[in-house]
Amino acid sequence: VDGELQGELSYTGIDVVRSDRAAVTKDLMQRVLSHILRAPTQSDAREKVYNEIESTITAIRDGEVDNDYIARPRGMSKSPEAYGSPSNTPMPTYRGAKYANQNFEWENITSGGKPQLLYIEKVRSSEYPHTYTAETKEDDRPVDAIAVEQPNKLPDGFVVDYDTMIEKTIEDPLDPILAPLNWSV
Repeated sequence: VDGELQGELSYTGIDVVRSDRAAVTKDLMQRVLSHILRAPTQSDAREKVYNEIESTITAIRDGEVDNDYIARPRGMSKSPEAYGSPSNTPMPTYRGAKYANQNFEWENITSGGKPQLLYIEKVRSSEYPHTYTAETKEDDRPVDAIAVEQPNKLPDGFVVDYDTMIEKTIEDPLDPILAPLNWSV
């Protein structure tokens, strides 16, 4: 009506439909795209987009969202222990899944699993190791990632690295949408 976009938006061929995106990424991308396409002017769209992004980042930093909302699902074609070598550090999902299998009795991540990745700032618990134990290059390195099937079961002694989570789940995925408009996160 009068040049205004109406109806539901359909998302095809973009990150918002990918199964390896965090729920926060999918939700925020949908809201951002909706503002860009529906706002009456580019300046209105920009204001709404930046307000959406800012409120989402604030909610994450303030601990107002659950871990399962910000965790990134990642597929595994092999068992976690098959990744890495003495000279090669496995990607965060794989080293995080190895750690989870070794230290959380409720986790049993195997080939074909899709654990959810959380970047870790620090392990503050005396109940869990602060470093990785592995036959691969990450051995004895500080724990910087955990990959689990149930992110909300992560014990309290693990401090989620919200800055890295924001970078990987908000800033990086939104950049291809915002850059053509000369906007940035």
